[in-house]
Amino acid sequence: MASKPTVAIVPGAYHTPVHFDAFISFLNAGGYPTVSKQLPSVDAATPTILPAREILTSLLTKSLRPSWMLAKTLSSLHTHMVVVQQAERIAAGKKGGIIGLIWATAFITPTNTSLRTLVGGKFKPWVEIDVFYNDVPDAIANVAIGEVKKMSLTALSTGTPAPGWANPRYQGRLAYFRTALDN
Repeated sequence: MASKPTVAIVPGAYHTPVHFDAFISFLNAGGYPTVSKQLPSVDAATPTILPAREILTSLLTKSLRPSWMLAKTLSSLHTHMVVVQQAERIAAGKKGGIIGLIWATAFITPTNTSLRTLVGGKFKPWVEIDVFYNDVPDAIANVAIGEVKKMSLTALSTGTPAPGWANPRYQGRLAYFRTALDN
């Protein structure tokens, strides 16, 4: 029997792998290995999103198994550059790499566009933390809110590279969940 692919979970803005603990446990119980890592733009003053390339590449090649990538909200902007790199890895006959993509987000930005651009060039001076968890029980939401981290303004203002999901190698292996209440 073939082994199941790894699911690489890339948390979005303000979030860490801790926010995905219950989901990771669910996947592991079903026999799916998982990997997840906090983006360098979360809880740090990262000058650009480029360090994400090294972190994500390391994350995705660690097991040398085929992987599905689940990118949540802002991480879909960070993961564009790695997805293309992993497609090239598969073409070169190397082990590991992304075999499918899942984006769970309220938006996908065009090339060279930042989240800041999408919201009219100016962020609100505050973020409503509780809207992240408007559809889960209070007990779960309160724990999750306690784990929310600071976010690098530079990462939110950096344009994205060409989208990896546009690579023809992923046709038929893409999923996009528009999270309409992900405000």
